[in-house]
Amino acid sequence: MYYYCDEIDEDSQHNPPGWESHVHPEGAPYFFHPEKRVLTEANLYDETTFVQIHCDIKTIDDFLRAQNIRLPQGADLVLDLLPSPSGGTMTGYYFADYTNRCFFFLDSFDTANTTGCSSVTGVTSIAHVRHEIEANYWYHCFLFPTICELKAEMVDELRDIVLHAMGDVMTSTTSTVPYTAEDLQNILSISNGLRSINCRTHFGGSMCIYSRLMSIFVRQRFLNFHGQPSARLNRDQSAMWVDRMMWHTAWSQFIRKLNDEWQELTLYATVLLNANVAFLAIQSIDRALNEPRSPIQITSYVSTIISIASILLGLLLVRHYRTKAKANSDDAATFLIQRHPTLGLEALAIMYSLPYALLMWAMVSFLAAFTLMCLLESDFSTRSLVIATWIVMAALIGWSIWIITRSSHKPPRKRWMWFNFFRRCSRTSGAIFAC
Repeated sequence: MYYYCDEIDEDSQHNPPGWESHVHPEGAPYFFHPEKRVLTEANLYDETTFVQIHCDIKTIDDFLRAQNIRLPQGADLVLDLLPSPSGGTMTGYYFADYTNRCFFFLDSFDTANTTGCSSVTGVTSIAHVRHEIEANYWYHCFLFPTICELKAEMVDELRDIVLHAMGDVMTSTTSTVPYTAEDLQNILSISNGLRSINCRTHFGGSMCIYSRLMSIFVRQRFLNFHGQPSARLNRDQSAMWVDRMMWHTAWSQFIRKLNDEWQELTLYATVLLNANVAFLAIQSIDRALNEPRSPIQITSYVSTIISIASILLGLLLVRHYRTKAKANSDDAATFLIQRHPTLGLEALAIMYSLPYALLMWAMVSFLAAFTLMCLLESDFSTRSLVIATWIVMAALIGWSIWIITRSSHKPPRKRWMWFNFFRRCSRTSGAIFAC
């Protein structure tokens, strides 16, 4: 099929009467009625859809006049055709208020139906819900970026958020920021690029990425109870998963560390397997087939089997979780929710630790076989030297384990952080604090 250039230009101007056609930077088309301030993603080139949308606009206008409702200046009406449960279609709507950064309805609306409020418990404050409403407002701007105006002060607001997030990530190991320092540096570069362009324009690409970032940062405020008495200041506050919230950076780092550990354990288990094979090949150990197996051989057989099990399990885990680090927080949360109905996360903890546990048991079995060889098939002086060496090594290993376990149970310091701070201040300024 062939067209002349003038035919293409002429055909592209055939918009529905009163409507402007726009294209999202990602490719989705939508329409805007500048006089009535109406947005829709419905295909207005279809005559049936065009008639239904205009009927819906008239219905809403009649309701506003009948109820004497005055909309905020510059508010946009957004309409969309949705499949009806009974068949056919129904119209969904909302109003976007660009001045107050919110969306609203003419009907009663339960905020528990929003994405954030339905997944977070303990939401009781209107100020708290306000963050979720603003996050959805920015998502609206992301859907219709060419209608929104990108201003210089808006970009400065984003830069301030990113700069604080970078400082928080660099100075805290339990930051609630959903990005790494490298990601934040890239976001800062983007915001600097937005600042360098001519703001107060309707560039779709710039407003699209700006709105997406603002939606993410504002939703994080909602998830962390920003501005509330119980605000989450650290991501391990209320635990990382007790309230069924998953931080993408923490999840990615956790999975990467697991994969590295499993690969190392698989290598160690392979080395131990080779050691067992070489040990069994010793002529004094390898007995004829018609003779019963010695305790040394049996113990080495057990070590070999456990080593193979550790290798197989490590390979399976690495193969399965190699791409899990790239999963977003929603996928990670869904993965953790769909666990064993009784054991829950304990089943994952046991499975993740099996390669290490099996490697330790294989090592213990190999050491037992080696010790039996030294004790059963040697003279008195050799046995004495081996026993003395084992006693010294066992003491050193036990002492090291005791030191490690003792240092891993440090008393919590956060409870006394402010007390110690005020105590130091009182020593410096001479102030007296009484309880």
